[in-house]
Amino acid sequence: MFVRRLSRRHFGAVTTASLLALAVPAWAEDDSDNDDADNKENTDTDSSAGGIAVGNGERTVTVGGKSLRLFTYKPPAYVDGPMVIVCHGVQRNAGTYRNNARVIANRHDALIVAPEFDREQFSRVDYQSAGIGDGLRVAHGGWMTDMLRRVVDEVREQEDRPDMPVFLIGHAAGAQFVMKFAAFDTLGFRRIVAANASSYLLPTREVAFPYGFGALPASHSDEAAIARYLAAPLTLYLGTEDRLEREARWVREDLDDSAAARAQGASPYERGLRSFDFARSVAADKGVSFGWRLVEAPGVSHTSKQMFESRQSSVALFGV
Repeated sequence: MFVRRLSRRHFGAVTTASLLALAVPAWAEDDSDNDDADNKENTDTDSSAGGIAVGNGERTVTVGGKSLRLFTYKPPAYVDGPMVIVCHGVQRNAGTYRNNARVIANRHDALIVAPEFDREQFSRVDYQSAGIGDGLRVAHGGWMTDMLRRVVDEVREQEDRPDMPVFLIGHAAGAQFVMKFAAFDTLGFRRIVAANASSYLLPTREVAFPYGFGALPASHSDEAAIARYLAAPLTLYLGTEDRLEREARWVREDLDDSAAARAQGASPYERGLRSFDFARSVAADKGVSFGWRLVEAPGVSHTSKQMFESRQSSVALFGV
């Protein structure tokens, strides 16, 4: 396992209350995989009644009056493997993400499910904050956690496997999305992987949401809430070359480069290292369980294809 260990001093002043004033959400997060040519493979329609079809498939579920397209992939030799939900970046190209994740499916006999949160139904804020918005909308009826719960239930029902193990991975904007699950509703996921996020949700009330727990109601930001986040089965999965100066201009323009994000580090890679180290230190100081992992993909930049192809994705998701 390629793992980096840091001391607490690396996180500097991120814990200071002055950062609260800087925490103005910048929701952009690029996925660096916007080549829609891959979506030519997304035309298969799964109409099977006896389970998810082998190969590429597509189906639709309706949740709360909204339709959610699911792009699926089942390996030819699939037998009772886990479900891996794959969350796309800001380009909303779930089909491409499904295609990129097939290497994970084939390697681990897993069923890939990539939901598409389209721009027409889900704003950027809605997606990357998982429907929590500015922290004031805390009723679960408005949270997108309910949508993924419906996706999990639908696939388990189709496969006739009510106890089917489920793993969750999000890349770029999808990484910001899945971190909210780790913080507020893990849905029983065996492991939640945040890959190549350009900013992080920190376990502190000194920083305003979505960069910390500040400005959230006490029921979602008290010591018990932060302890649950620290104990969550969360992996920060980082490409070691995910650095702003090395990305194409259009990628840099879509990444979170707000003052609050920059306070976490100079690049997405550095922010991930510092956020992990900070969270581990907070858990140690509070004497609470720490369920996070830090996994790095050497030589990989801000691209889901290479992150998924790397053998380190197996470590990030399954610990092997």
